[in-house]
Amino acid sequence: MLLSFDEIEPGKPTEAHDYIIQFASKKLGPEGRNWIPVIVRENGPDRYQVIGNSFIYAVAAEAGLDKVWCIIADERPESIEITQALAQEIQPKTNLSTASRDEIASALDYLMKQPGTPLKGIRVASVVARLDEAPREYWQDLKPIAKLSCGITGGAKLKALEQVFYLTPQPIPEITTDIRLLEMMSATDLKTMAKKQGIALPQKPTKSDLVKRLSNPPEAKPELASQSPLPEKNDLAELEAMNLTQLKAMAKERGLTGYSKFKKPEMIKLLAASSA
Repeated sequence: MLLSFDEIEPGKPTEAHDYIIQFASKKLGPEGRNWIPVIVRENGPDRYQVIGNSFIYAVAAEAGLDKVWCIIADERPESIEITQALAQEIQPKTNLSTASRDEIASALDYLMKQPGTPLKGIRVASVVARLDEAPREYWQDLKPIAKLSCGITGGAKLKALEQVFYLTPQPIPEITTDIRLLEMMSATDLKTMAKKQGIALPQKPTKSDLVKRLSNPPEAKPELASQSPLPEKNDLAELEAMNLTQLKAMAKERGLTGYSKFKKPEMIKLLAASSA
């Protein structure tokens, strides 16, 4: 549709340099026709706003056109994003939380071919493989990439990935045996998870201890696990991880007597010997 220039309001400005706009406007001239149309949406009676091909609009303004060829888009909210994507006026981005291996590879290839890319020298195949295997559906940001040993350690390289990737993270499950997820979690969160499963821990477990126990939890009947976190076996490490109240509760379950004044070392010795 041929619209009066005065009826059209500018939208997002073009990023093209003034030199390029001026060059194109001279070719077009005040009597010319913009055979590549401006994409607009209707704002009111005889009022329109540019939503795509903003470069063409800028050239028309510079050339002083009275009339501009336009396409009027429909009113759907997504029309603006679709139009700007087709006009290459927005930076393409891929959802890394759900992206396929091919989509990741394509995004990285695009970045690698940008002038002055900080990713120069990295092995794209290695990055793709590590990202494809990682639990990225749970990532809150891109920082875990720096721990994948793929050549991207942070700084400008990690920042470059933000140009093409975004995340829509899922909540981490309350209970999981997936070692990839466990290694992402803090020691405090791991301890909480172990407590929920009734898994006995040493007094000062390291994160690697926690990950190992949670990724290979002891088998237990659900109803027993929910009732009591007490271990069935006299494993010294598990007994030492328990407090005095828990130890006495275990002794009571086993029908032991004479331990009312025992301290923790004596309780451990008693329980260890009870089934020896």
